[in-house]
Amino acid sequence: MRMLTAFVVLLAFVTTGCNRKSTDQNGFTANVHVATPFAGNKNGKLYLKKEHLRVDLGPMTDVYDISQKKGWRMFPDSKQYMNIGWKDLSTYLPTMVDGSPCLNADQPSACKMVNRQVVDGRSTTKWQTLNQRGEQVYLWTDDQLGIAVRWQIENVTYEATDIRGADIADTFFVLPSSYTELSQQSSPAPGISR
Repeated sequence: MRMLTAFVVLLAFVTTGCNRKSTDQNGFTANVHVATPFAGNKNGKLYLKKEHLRVDLGPMTDVYDISQKKGWRMFPDSKQYMNIGWKDLSTYLPTMVDGSPCLNADQPSACKMVNRQVVDGRSTTKWQTLNQRGEQVYLWTDDQLGIAVRWQIENVTYEATDIRGADIADTFFVLPSSYTELSQQSSPAPGISR
């Protein structure tokens, strides 16, 4: 379950920018680095366009349609996928209102701005909050783009670097019709727990 949670957080942390300030872009790409004590370090690629997010990370790809509140974890080698429900995702997907995640936080009274910092050369605002499980969460949001560029929950850190505008096709965020759904009893991939 921790592995699934870790990868769900990776996808979700950048999408806090669904209300981002720069809406005239065709999309963004970034490099992603995940550091976890239980899964080691992982590097991947992130793609964000309007209300769609895709993260390619090792043997899996996660795709989210935020407006539809649905997502898939895809395993390209086996051409299989599993659904990622909104309830699982919403814990880690705070909605930004006027640049703040506090209004819609799981525990709004526990959410506060910590300070302003520079992350990978970008001006950010650091937030502190608690999720539904009572875990301490730190979130750094890019002041210009309004998207999260770093997320820390317990001892897991996610960071997006080298953020740049890109023209990304809508088809990049579609579940391929040739993929088959994994049953709930099936193991999605060796070493990945749900």
